[in-house]
Amino acid sequence: MNLNVDDRVTIVQLGGTPWDVGPGTPSGLASVYEAESGSVAGGAAVSGDANASGGHKVGNLHVGGASVSFQADGGIGGEGTLAITYATSIVYPTKSLYVNGALVKQLVLPTTGSWSRFAKLTTTIPLQPGSNTIMIKNNASDYGGIDVDKFEVAVNGPAGTGAATAPFFDSFPSAAAAGWTPYGGTWGVNASNYVVDRGPGYKSFATAQGFADGTLKADIQSAAGGYAGVVFRASYPGVGRYAFNGYFAGVDSGGGVILGKATAGANGWTTLATVQTAPASGYYHLEVKATGSSIKVYLGSSTVPVIDTTDSSFTSGMAGVRADQTSARFDNFRIVP
Repeated sequence: MNLNVDDRVTIVQLGGTPWDVGPGTPSGLASVYEAESGSVAGGAAVSGDANASGGHKVGNLHVGGASVSFQADGGIGGEGTLAITYATSIVYPTKSLYVNGALVKQLVLPTTGSWSRFAKLTTTIPLQPGSNTIMIKNNASDYGGIDVDKFEVAVNGPAGTGAATAPFFDSFPSAAAAGWTPYGGTWGVNASNYVVDRGPGYKSFATAQGFADGTLKADIQSAAGGYAGVVFRASYPGVGRYAFNGYFAGVDSGGGVILGKATAGANGWTTLATVQTAPASGYYHLEVKATGSSIKVYLGSSTVPVIDTTDSSFTSGMAGVRADQTSARFDNFRIVP
């Protein structure tokens, strides 16, 4: 893991004004967290520095296992922007960035030329609604030391393709499955079905397709062992069973229906509702209607939802399909605003 192309560095000139050596820092970094007010562990220590914003900084982050962490408000959750103000005379030290216990990336920090000359590294992070634990740690794979002055966090809102829901339909006529981005598993098209092998939360998203309020439909067939279904209002997708922010509605081979939500930063899962319906042979027609906090799940041709609940954790994002601990076939994937 290396410095992302969207990470930015701003050098803060002592007695002067900041200047950029990369793209401009995004606006809205409203919440400021002094490093010395956070939690230090593993040998990290607070020391004074007249050039630091609060007169103090956290150092000794070259020690194995040393860390500094703090609690940040994630608002409604989704994508966030983190700015780290730091100083180092080391050439390109690295530090591991964790959000809610999950390793997000390894940061590569350009030298500032002095332990009292500060720079600001800006990067994006996943945030869950409410409180988030953000930590900088020196792992065995990291190198060098930095002194941290402060952190700034902005909540950008749900990541993904935007809030708008646009019409979309795919019956998978092409073997290339153009317009889909998979995360985990082996995906392909067979007999005009989008198919995936069995594994932990394999998912694929309709590329550049937003979903906020609307109806999501798909025909789904799964093997025994797990659920297959649709993901919606999703952001921050990655490889991993619960590596996304958003909702999942699925059905198993025996007619069991589930609705839940995943939180990427915490790599966690919350079941919102489950229900057992009559088993059916062949494909299940699954339909989700999401309007504001209202989420309704339908099965087959029934106009009565099998699940009718509310949740306001996620309001917009991406839409796609997911199979958890089962192989699956998907057809007639449709989004209706």
